[in-house]
Amino acid sequence: MLIKKHITLLFIFVGAISTNNILIAQQSDHVDLIFQWNPDTIPGIFNDLWGYEAPDGKEYAIVGTSQYVYFWDITDTSNIFLADQHKPGYHSDWRDFKTYDHYAYGVTDQGTSQEGLLIYDLMDLPDSVRFVKAVTSDFLRAHNIFIDTLNAKLYACGTNTHSQGMVVYDISDPENPLLLGTPRLDQDPNGPAPGDGYVHDLYVRDDTVYASHGYDGFWIWDFNNAANPSAIGGIDQGPGYNHSSWVTGDGAYAIFAEELPSGQPLAVTDLADFENPDIVHTFKEPLLAPTHTNNVPHNPYIKDSFLYVSYYEDGVQIWDISDPLNPIKTGYYDTEPNNTTYNGTTRNWGVFPFLKQDKIIATDTENGFFVLQFADKTALPLSLISFEVEMTHHQATVQWSTIDAYAVSHFILQRSKNGIDFTDIARLEAVNSHMIQPYTYVDQSSGTNRVFYRLLWIDVDGTEYYSNVISTQVASGQSLSIYPNPSRGVLYVDASVDITNRYHYKMYSLEGRLLMANPITEGTIKLPAQIYIAEQAVLLQLYNNNSLVKSQKILLNQTDH
Repeated sequence: MLIKKHITLLFIFVGAISTNNILIAQQSDHVDLIFQWNPDTIPGIFNDLWGYEAPDGKEYAIVGTSQYVYFWDITDTSNIFLADQHKPGYHSDWRDFKTYDHYAYGVTDQGTSQEGLLIYDLMDLPDSVRFVKAVTSDFLRAHNIFIDTLNAKLYACGTNTHSQGMVVYDISDPENPLLLGTPRLDQDPNGPAPGDGYVHDLYVRDDTVYASHGYDGFWIWDFNNAANPSAIGGIDQGPGYNHSSWVTGDGAYAIFAEELPSGQPLAVTDLADFENPDIVHTFKEPLLAPTHTNNVPHNPYIKDSFLYVSYYEDGVQIWDISDPLNPIKTGYYDTEPNNTTYNGTTRNWGVFPFLKQDKIIATDTENGFFVLQFADKTALPLSLISFEVEMTHHQATVQWSTIDAYAVSHFILQRSKNGIDFTDIARLEAVNSHMIQPYTYVDQSSGTNRVFYRLLWIDVDGTEYYSNVISTQVASGQSLSIYPNPSRGVLYVDASVDITNRYHYKMYSLEGRLLMANPITEGTIKLPAQIYIAEQAVLLQLYNNNSLVKSQKILLNQTDH
């Protein structure tokens, strides 16, 4: 299937100087080195890694090398230490890891390795790690795995069995994976399918698989039936090798990396139409430009409004994607600062950004294991994720929510009768936090006519910012209420108009992670146990088409647990 592409190429040359015809790049920008481990005694090379947060809040790094798997305690950045290590028994320069509950799962994809699916119990960290077993009944090697943690499903792709197809497990019993299917993604009698079906890497959200099929492009699959998935649509790629992707929290875009040929940009893909995903923007920013521009992206990850990418010879790069069509590079750390050209697919292999306090971990094939800090995120502007007003009983309730409000001093709420001339009506002090923070002000003097509101916030250095203008007309003709609050896991949406099949909701943790996003079909929202038990509160946002109409913090009553 031929898919249209509307591409805007952002190609910026910064960050390097030339001395005597030798190009030297600055090693970092807004990212600090906390720790590096690269002993000469490690046989082979470093490869991929993953992070793990224990129930007690401690953080760990799972680091792969050719012969060993290492488990590092990185909780205290002043006291990072090796907690345990395991030698699986086979040499492999490719290892991949993911976690579920207090377990880690690993696979290899090289040569004579016959490790299958490795399972580790992390419950006793930092004292030790228990190697549970290697599951070899369904494959011996796989290129990658992804775990849909909300649904307890593990997807292995590029396996050495089933014509390099997929293997899908139910891991509700983490030590005893239950086989759900071994599909080949080149056999779909009901729709399109790419090439030979090989999947190099994948991202999964609620039985929807976003698959990187190498030279056969980027495809979206319905895995509701894991034994017989169906292709929804895709991008039949050109010469690029589609390596891996990640999806934005709202599900509106995917960003994918192409590994070959060298120098391919990252691509932003609009997912509004699953049957016809559309590349709407591409971008890259090589550290050695303009002399050399063929840097190679490897693995992209999205956390909140930031994109983290491991580049083979450009290290870790961080982009602000608050506007996915206008990514802004906000930081980087070059794990191989001495390279003077781009000539291979080694060096910075993996990056993991999903840790607290903007901590980042990364691996470099030759230069080892890194713990980094996104240093100047505090200097980035506040993210205003909602700003709305609702009119009830002749008074206006103005609400807004922020995230990453590190450098904000206070807010000034302003009111206008004509949308042009504004006066200050309230001052609210800012809560400086990386978590989602809601604010509410009830304007009892709004009257019954249309009233306009604007938000002014002032940073600690005196810099002023203005929001967009909203008005009480936003809530005209309808009222929405969400109850009960606190909730025991079920929420009801009561509206003065029919919202069925016209509204959808997004639910976020207070740290800004998207937890759920679904249409409202019956006016009832049920929270899965994984969310209800894990979260103290959530932020619920209701949308009519793409317009935010209500945002409310919901407390979760967990007295029964």
